[in-house]
Amino acid sequence: MDNSPATDNFTALPWSGSDTSSASVAREYVVFSGNTTKQTQNLRYNLQHVLGAHNVAEYGGRYSGPQFWLVKMNDYQVGRVMTNSPGVSTLSFLPEALNDQARTRIETLAQGRLNFKASNLDVFPSNVSDSDNSKLGKPSDLVYQMDAPPDLKVVSWPRVSSLIDLKYYTYDKNGGQNSVIYVVENGIDPQNPEFDDHPMSWLYAPSVVPIPTDDDVDEHGSCVTSRAVGEKIGVSKRTPLIIVKSALVVSDIIWAFQAILDEIAAHPNRRAVVMLAFGSTYQANPSWAWIPQPWRRLQVLMGEAIIADAVIVVSSGNAKNGAERRWVDQYPGLFTNSGTGQLPLTLVGAVDNTGLEAYFSQESFYVKAYAPGVGVECAQFGQTGVKSGTSISVGMVAGLAAYFLGFPNPPFAVGGGRTAENFNNFLQNTASWSRLGRGEPNMIWNLQDGSSIPLSLNMSNSSVSSKLEAV
Repeated sequence: MDNSPATDNFTALPWSGSDTSSASVAREYVVFSGNTTKQTQNLRYNLQHVLGAHNVAEYGGRYSGPQFWLVKMNDYQVGRVMTNSPGVSTLSFLPEALNDQARTRIETLAQGRLNFKASNLDVFPSNVSDSDNSKLGKPSDLVYQMDAPPDLKVVSWPRVSSLIDLKYYTYDKNGGQNSVIYVVENGIDPQNPEFDDHPMSWLYAPSVVPIPTDDDVDEHGSCVTSRAVGEKIGVSKRTPLIIVKSALVVSDIIWAFQAILDEIAAHPNRRAVVMLAFGSTYQANPSWAWIPQPWRRLQVLMGEAIIADAVIVVSSGNAKNGAERRWVDQYPGLFTNSGTGQLPLTLVGAVDNTGLEAYFSQESFYVKAYAPGVGVECAQFGQTGVKSGTSISVGMVAGLAAYFLGFPNPPFAVGGGRTAENFNNFLQNTASWSRLGRGEPNMIWNLQDGSSIPLSLNMSNSSVSSKLEAV
């Protein structure tokens, strides 16, 4: 399955400062804020001065400050704004496919999101717990799922067993309950049986129709999310969802992170995982340190979410074809590179059920996790189908992050802006291992044994039936 692209929509604008024609047609633009506070304030002033304050809709989070403006300008007005706004070099057209209902929603949202002021992120509390693996997996708390698909059973594959020995997906029923997964996608299908009665709420970015549906033609969001929390095929079955329904354009994704930051601030005791199972259509050389302005803005917001102790799980990409495009070359995966700021994102590649790296999975020195992504079962079109791609691997790793974070006492330290880094270290050093050896990558592991049931829970015990679940 291909990664769903996040379209850039950035076009170099033909404008001339000498063009004073009043007949030039006004078009809708998204204008991104500057790199510094002074540039942003200057740009806001120029937009309001040229267009009138009532014609400038400003979008910004309570904790991130102004991020972009929605305006209508003709070519002459574009020239005036850009000439008088140092540091602002890129404007973007709104997608032409934006429908009337979405435009109405943009106008409505703009009225409620004006002039939010940035705030020091130190207001986020630091809830630090010490690592204590001994509190995970008491026999009385374990569930043994007999009808799990093979690609889920391997998450409970212990070092002492072989693949043929796996009989269950084994998990601790206490996992995943104190965490939440934010899903930035075109939506999911809440009617799919994998999401029956699953707790979820919805947020809607400006460019989407605000109804709880999966608007992707391949139901990409449903597929990926089912591997995180699906009733039968999910890693963390008890973790609630917040679906941030977004068009996969960078302005909507920036909006999504503003909304996520506001949610995290409003619920500081709910541990957050953010799932981004797509890559930009903008292809960059991995050695470049330069980042286009809108993506730089997204990088800043993602960094703020990490400071707020969110774990952000992203895809390495599916474009490897031998030596061609071997390395990660799309955003947000490139944000893990040392030359571009090196955020501690959880960058995910794909393997098959034996642990062999997928031929399409792009590589990076900063890949933190591998999970099944070849011929994997996932939710689509009211049932389940079989798909491949690093997107599916992202869903499984996001589920595992939520599973561990959702324990009353996670097995690694959380809080203080270090949760993402601590999770990545735990994932690489404890919660994964190479099934094949021979230099093959480490595949995720939930620290449980799916090969057998402890002798203390033998079939003659009447309480065992509650421990054997076909979900």
